[in-house]
Parts: sequence; structure tokens; C-alpha cells
Amino acid sequence: MSLRHWNVSFDVQNSQRRYPLAPVTSARDTSDSFQLPDDFLLGLWLAIHYAHDVEIGNFLLYQLSVYATGFGLTVGYDDGGTIVPVATTSFNRHTHVPGNVYSLFGVNDFHDAYGDVSVGRLESIDQQPGGVFVFDRTGALLDADTIRPSIRAVQALYVRNGDEVSHALVGDVELVAQRDMVITPVIVEGERTKILFSAVSGEGLNSSCLCNGIEASDPIRQVNEIRPTPAGDFFVLGDDGIEVVPINNGILLRNKYTPCCDCEELTVVTSDLQLILQRLSLVEGFANRLTDSTQQFNTTVLGSRLSDQSCEVC
Repeated sequence: MSLRHWNVSFDVQNSQRRYPLAPVTSARDTSDSFQLPDDFLLGLWLAIHYAHDVEIGNFLLYQLSVYATGFGLTVGYDDGGTIVPVATTSFNRHTHVPGNVYSLFGVNDFHDAYGDVSVGRLESIDQQPGGVFVFDRTGALLDADTIRPSIRAVQALYVRNGDEVSHALVGDVELVAQRDMVITPVIVEGERTKILFSAVSGEGLNSSCLCNGIEASDPIRQVNEIRPTPAGDFFVLGDDGIEVVPINNGILLRNKYTPCCDCEELTVVTSDLQLILQRLSLVEGFANRLTDSTQQFNTTVLGSRLSDQSCEVC
């Protein structure tokens, strides 16, 4: 009678063999002080863009960090003697459950690489020393079926207006030009495809944009032939005694120090000022006549009291 039954699931099978490492590897680090247990890694896949022009058989488990709080894992690529990091991940041992899957994220020139790694039990690896361990091809070459070629693609588009960002736009997305705007795709062999947005003033290439169902009117372009700044700013500033106050759909220039008069009060004040001006003219005329009379009086009186001969001393 059999005393033990093994589940034939994929994870259980992988916990009893070297996979995802290649069968020919030793699973030992370059210092020969660390042995990677078979039941630690249960599976791994990594998508690499075909334009990197790499050999699938040159990927390996490059570095493994073992700490009291968790683990770090880095996949590398051997390009002929030099191993470069390709993707990395880390996870917390205290929240780990056997069979958990953790995402691999591309780094450096392989920033668009992505994948997953499945981790099993920790009892066996806890029997190994802690620290950071580096592997080479003979110690941790990855099985060929763990590397998958991929094609770069746009995952989603987002529209940002200031601090507001739209939800992810997926599937077929169409870019539509509105009034005085031209959208032109530029496709040049050997270069990145570009989309050019060109504003063409006054061309009226498309219908006017609608805002809540109401067609937008032409904006204010200048005031008294004074144009705004290149950023579209136009300044209205107060001065001594003049205050600029915003009101509905406009601005108000107000005297800060004296109360304003209505039309009737201004009419009364104007009439009084005109009357004062008239009487001031009469006063000026009277003063002029009085001056002439005084001068004539002085001449006559002085002439009657003094003769043409000088006085003789007695």
C-alpha cells in the first residue's frame, strides 16, 4: 500500500525538479555557497521584444537576494561574457503563500520586458544562508520555454487636462481634428511613427466646436487696439483713487475716496458752477473799473494840490 500520494498538478511537479531553470544547471551561485532549492521557484515566463535581437538560450537567473523580511530576484542576459539585468521583482516573506505569482518588470534597455514568476514554499530556502547571491550560465540558466518573444503595442491612451486625467482608452481610438486644427501622421522608414498636431489660424478647416450644445462665439482679441500678451493675458490696473472691481460679465472702475453722484446731483452742481462763473466775470469787470477810477482820482487830486513850480525854502 502506498503511504504517500502526490498531486500531479504543474506546480507540484515543478517543486520536484529544477524548472524553471534548465535541467543541466547546478542551481549553485558563483561563490558555491548557496544551493537554490527545487521547490522555491515553480514557474517563470518573460516576454522580450523581438527587436532586441537576443538569443533565447542566454537568459538566466542572475541574482537572488535572501533577507529576513523578503526576497529579490533579477533575471539577466549573457551577451557573451557580460551579464546585464533584464527584469526584476521582490516580495515580502510574511505575506507570501505557496504558489503566489509576482510580476517581473523590465529594467534599463529591457524596460519594456514583462512577465511573472511563481514562488513555492520557503522551508527549504530558509535552510540556506542569507545575503545576495550571483549566478552564471552554469548555475542558473533558464529553460528555453520561459522566454517569449513579444511585439510592442500601445496598451491604452489617457487624456490629461490640467490635473484631470481620463480613464484608460483601449481598443480602436480615433483622433479627430476640430476647428483650425490639422492632425497629420508622419511615417518614415527607420524612424518612430509621429502624429503632428498643427494649429492653423483662421482656416476654418472644421465646423466650430460646440460647448454644451451652444456654438462658441469669437473671443475678444483686442481692446482699443491693444493686444494681450503671447500667453493671452490682458491687464486692467487701478491707480490712485481708482479701484477695479469685477462684476457679472465685466469690470467696474470706482472712486475709492469720494461717493459717486447721480445725474440729478451732477446737474445741480453744474448749474451752480456756471452761475458762479458768470458772477465772477461781473466781479472782475467791476474791479477793473474801480482800478481805472482810482488811478484817475490820484492824478486829479495830486495835480490840484501841487503847482508846476517847486517850493522855496522860507
